[in-house]
Amino acid sequence: PEGAAQDVVFRQGSLRQTLDELHQAGSQHVYLDGGQVVRLALQEQVVDRLIISVIPILLGDGISLFSGLGREIKLKNLEAKKYSSGLVQLTYALV
Repeated sequence: PEGAAQDVVFRQGSLRQTLDELHQAGSQHVYLDGGQVVRLALQEQVVDRLIISVIPILLGDGISLFSGLGREIKLKNLEAKKYSSGLVQLTYALV
């Protein structure tokens, strides 16, 4: 798309197929973002780590990031970082 950074690659197709292609091309870590993409990755069990950033603002309304998963997913906390802005970043491994 116009205006995209030069080092950004856009892909189409199934998430699992895209991740397999990236792995075969040598990618070791892939960053996924966006509620729908993250939910799909969790449902397809292609995620091994979640990094959740908590911003110190209560919105009061919105769409739940993890709604519609259809199952409970257990997590193990690996790290918690607190930043001077008040943001807290939590890193979890999927159990």
